[in-house]
Amino acid sequence: MTGKKETSKKLNRTLLYLITLLNDNNIKNWFVCYGTLLGLVRENSCIDNDDDIDIIIEKSNYDIIKKILIENNFAIYSLNLRGYNSNHIIKTKDTSDYSSIDIYMGDYINNNVKDLWNNLTIKDCFLDTENKTFIEKKWNEQTIYYPNNYERILINRYGKEWKIKKDKKIPQTMKEL
Repeated sequence: MTGKKETSKKLNRTLLYLITLLNDNNIKNWFVCYGTLLGLVRENSCIDNDDDIDIIIEKSNYDIIKKILIENNFAIYSLNLRGYNSNHIIKTKDTSDYSSIDIYMGDYINNNVKDLWNNLTIKDCFLDTENKTFIEKKWNEQTIYYPNNYERILINRYGKEWKIKKDKKIPQTMKEL
């Protein structure tokens, strides 16, 4: 979703706080996606002038994630858009300390994740299909999760030159990733 442009410093602070909350609450069935994934893979940082943090999490976590965010003083947007199910996303409002966060609800089917908000299927996501696990990485001393096929996802979403920093926003495609 498009919003206010933020500094990489603020985005990184937001991501670090979010993953600390998730890890402290033993929530592991999530992964970074979209612009956040691009920045972390390409620069080991969120992208300067991105507008939010993007993660996908298994849809059964909707209520607990919303509760954790509210308990930690994040304000949640009420998304009542025609044709969209607001239970398919949690979007926080930005503050002076933290950027906005988009938490997309996913339907985990076999080895694929369906982003229910964007109606997008991300194929071959799991490192271990049976246990529905993702690639674990350390980032700023916290565990962060990547989808198994993250380079293919980035190519499909941002094009073959995704590794090259652009002055303008990279066009996105909304097909299967």
